Amino acid sequence: MVVDNSRMHPVFRELLAAPADPDALPVEDRAIEELRQEFEDDMKAVDRAAPELASVSERSFPGPAGDLPARIYRDGNDPGAPTILFIHGGGMFRGSIDSHDSICRVLAKESGGVVVSIDYRKPPEDIYPAAIRDCYAALEWVAANSSEFGGDAARLWIAGDSAGACHAAAVTLKARDEGGPDIAQQILYYPSVDHATPDEWESQGLFGKGYWLDTASFCIRLYLPDKRMRAEPWASPLHADSHAGLPRAYICTAGFDPLKDQGKAYADRLRAGGVEVVYENYENMLHGFVSCRGLVDEADACIARSVRA
Repeated sequence: MVVDNSRMHPVFRELLAAPADPDALPVEDRAIEELRQEFEDDMKAVDRAAPELASVSERSFPGPAGDLPARIYRDGNDPGAPTILFIHGGGMFRGSIDSHDSICRVLAKESGGVVVSIDYRKPPEDIYPAAIRDCYAALEWVAANSSEFGGDAARLWIAGDSAGACHAAAVTLKARDEGGPDIAQQILYYPSVDHATPDEWESQGLFGKGYWLDTASFCIRLYLPDKRMRAEPWASPLHADSHAGLPRAYICTAGFDPLKDQGKAYADRLRAGGVEVVYENYENMLHGFVSCRGLVDEADACIARSVRA
């Protein structure tokens, strides 16, 4: 099926039209550290200056395998504002609190609350479920220490983009099932929630090549080398037996994203479980658009919408 790109944002349409490097090596043949650094560089290239905040501080939290870095963003002292645990994306194996610093600053500015951005172990060094265990440890740490950060434990939110949204969704399932901290809201930007049957979605067939997310199968193999584990709820939140009792949700997708149908299906599944959901599809966007603050106004608009919806 031929895709009509005419409704795509002109900035993205122009970028996709640029000729590919004929000498580029397949992702499987490149060093992991090289791919990670390239991701960091790409994130900076599409960013723009982020708002100044009242304070930004560096911390660490106790993970299951040792301390992990965290960064705490504050803007103002509104006692009714949320405390937001943010989990960055990057295809499971890339990304950092630095690559998503700009998003977190805007999130703090728009919410008026405290944003705690954390890092986690990644494949291939640490495969599933290491990242989920780390993110859950971060949730417990934030819940126990939110007053120290100037946040409100009674308004604990969790947010993430792409792979980070998958981890965020998994953490809400784990918290529900294990009697963990009470999460009031989840914000999922273009989540990847099905690593068991990703190729069965129509949007994957339409946009799986040439639309900024060509490495999905590589990422899944790194994160979940054991195919038998790919349908587990922590790995693929869409496949949980029940989605009842989960936090209310804001979920956005992008119109030209291979993950669009997964995200929409997750919103539908949450609603079927009785969860209050606001779902929005940014029809002319690509995967990762919230990080593209230097390219499209929709990036900041989506962040603002997610905390107010």
